Amino acid sequence: MSTYSRKKWREDREKIIANSDGKCSWCRREGTLVVHHTNPPKFGLTAYNELSFLFFEEYFDNGAKEDEFNKLMEKAVDWVLKKVTKKTVNRCPACYRATVYERKTMEPKYKCTSCKHVCDEIMEHKTIWYPSLYRSVIFYFNQDYKKQIKEKYEAYKIKANNDYNDLEKSDIILICKKCHYAHHNGMVLCKTCKKKYHKRKYSSCYTCKTENVLKGERT
Repeated sequence: MSTYSRKKWREDREKIIANSDGKCSWCRREGTLVVHHTNPPKFGLTAYNELSFLFFEEYFDNGAKEDEFNKLMEKAVDWVLKKVTKKTVNRCPACYRATVYERKTMEPKYKCTSCKHVCDEIMEHKTIWYPSLYRSVIFYFNQDYKKQIKEKYEAYKIKANNDYNDLEKSDIILICKKCHYAHHNGMVLCKTCKKKYHKRKYSSCYTCKTENVLKGERT
């Protein structure tokens, strides 16, 4: 059964909305409000990896089980040494980053995606590549303790779902449907005008940014 169709969840939501001021936490407009979790639980590979990292650090905390850690380290070092290779990396002559690409129809031939520098010649940097030793140790640790990590992950999922369903314990805000729709499309409300939305990577909406540029202000 879906979380949102459960009777208790609906009752808790209506209670929270009834006790609020009836205004959206983002735009402060009145209207139909939606309960929005500000810190929803993470699931899948990302959560599993984070849990395995924490378990690894707890397991070998303060130098515990040093002999077992050294054995894992030896296996990881052997694997890393087998994977060492020599590589030639193309770098931008302006910023020295490996973010240049070849343009097929435009001149100059190369452009850097980081600093936007264009040029006909790039720098070739010969280097040695090898996998992360820390991640290699974690990999072998996960292989040895796969069952325990899986049990911890299943317990985490149960607790995370319970906390998500309990609105009194969750970190939530009340926002209108318009703001909620914008949030799920990667948008946030402009802090300047508090009317229009923009992508998270920008500091303001297009209208406010244009007005600031015309005024000679830095955005």
